Amino acid sequence: DEPAVAEVLSHLGAVYIDLGRLEEAGRFLSRAETILARQPTPPVADLARTLNLLGALAYKQGDLKAAEARYSRSLELLRGEAQPPPREVALALNNLAILAWRRADFTTADRRYREALVLNEELLGANHPHLAAQLNNMGILARDLGEFAESERLHRRALAIAERALGPSHPDVASILSSLARLYGRQERIAEGIPLLVRALRIYREAYGERHPDTGTTLVRLGDLER
Repeated sequence: DEPAVAEVLSHLGAVYIDLGRLEEAGRFLSRAETILARQPTPPVADLARTLNLLGALAYKQGDLKAAEARYSRSLELLRGEAQPPPREVALALNNLAILAWRRADFTTADRRYREALVLNEELLGANHPHLAAQLNNMGILARDLGEFAESERLHRRALAIAERALGPSHPDVASILSSLARLYGRQERIAEGIPLLVRALRIYREAYGERHPDTGTTLVRLGDLER
């Protein structure tokens, strides 16, 4: 029942989540949470991290209500600290943004994403490669909100970061190109969108081959745009 045991259990839970062995992950993480919660002075960072993993587990299991409860409690604990750890706070905010997006609460999702982005920029710098995926997601959300200029700005920034950090032929670059092309499709900017999808398709073919789902999805999107 020592916190060190709980830390090992949490790490094991994270590994089993990644392996898709969700039932085992749940047992390890629940035991870790119990150990940490009954300490005379619970270690906030460790407990918050475990709650975040339990939220990720619930999300994978399709229990969005439980996931939100875990993520929210993790954020509450972290923000109660004298010096909240920015990386963990940003992670909790990002996870809550995803959940808000899933339930079509776009305003809350945007607010959570922007809070997380500020923390990540302060922690990592404005051009860190880890920001590319978050910026791309924010661009998609802005597109769904009809904020096309902001969507393009976010996608373009994500693309510049990813190309600089990962190289022009990385699959993550292809994902951003595809997102930008979908924005242009929404705006009837077909002549601008097609070259982006052609480039994304080439990247996916070289990285994954013809039978990969990303290759197939991009082919379909390209066909839709060319019609």
